[in-house]
Amino acid sequence: MIDRFLLARHRARKAAVYFSHILRKLGYCVSEMATTGGMPTLGVTDEGALFAHPKALEDIEKVGGGLPAIAFILLHEVCHVLFNHPKRRKKLMEKERGAFDQEVSATAMDLSINWILRELAKRCAQDPDLKDPSRIPWITEPIGPYKGCFPSDFELKDGLEYEAYYELLKQKKEEGEKMPEPHPGAGGDGEIDGGKMDNLPQLKELIGSQGFEAQTEKDQEDIRKQVERDMKGMKPGAVPKGLLQGTQTALVPEPVDWQAHFRCAISVNVDHRRGAMEYLFGTPNRRQAALGY
Repeated sequence: MIDRFLLARHRARKAAVYFSHILRKLGYCVSEMATTGGMPTLGVTDEGALFAHPKALEDIEKVGGGLPAIAFILLHEVCHVLFNHPKRRKKLMEKERGAFDQEVSATAMDLSINWILRELAKRCAQDPDLKDPSRIPWITEPIGPYKGCFPSDFELKDGLEYEAYYELLKQKKEEGEKMPEPHPGAGGDGEIDGGKMDNLPQLKELIGSQGFEAQTEKDQEDIRKQVERDMKGMKPGAVPKGLLQGTQTALVPEPVDWQAHFRCAISVNVDHRRGAMEYLFGTPNRRQAALGY
């Protein structure tokens, strides 16, 4: 089934050429060890490795929408890396502590991605240049048991980011709303959204033996910057609404604690910067001392 995976990967690149760089950089492996709870899975790791079980690929192709649907799911997994969801999830966990809800978090991640890919799929359906020689769109939304979840499923609007969807979904869950069950075959319950993939150490060893090097945080940041540049170079309207914004959000540097920097600057410099006439706490200027205060 490696050929089916590569064909779907090709379709993903055709649907969104600005994803070419990240799709080349992320490693991939098709193996029967790729399972979650014993079920065939398709997902991505925190280190940027795409894993797929041949049975999952086969089922999606047969009943989930074909190769265009596999391409949609691959782009979904890539967006987890592009939007830096592992780090953002970790920060949310530190903030929420014991109140953090893993189920809500995984759904919020999907909502923040799928509304963007739905726009891309619609564009592929409408634009003749985004269809293959058989006039089939390069990507389409998965159907049947592999259908993803969207903001409209929860009466939420498109255009929000992971953290905002998390807060809204958590409120809905407290009010009795049921969260969708993660579906391993559709990329749900993978490591990057907090799931537990089976055989992960062995899979990482296998993909390493195939020449893939794990992507560090610095590597992934460089990839995001390149994808951002590629998207900015596209003609107006070529990039789905929200995709560039989501990428830039992941690239925003950590906020600076200006008060801590200010305290540091004062403590270091207040005794050492002496002017001609300023009254400071340091040693008086000799000319000022001669003239009196």
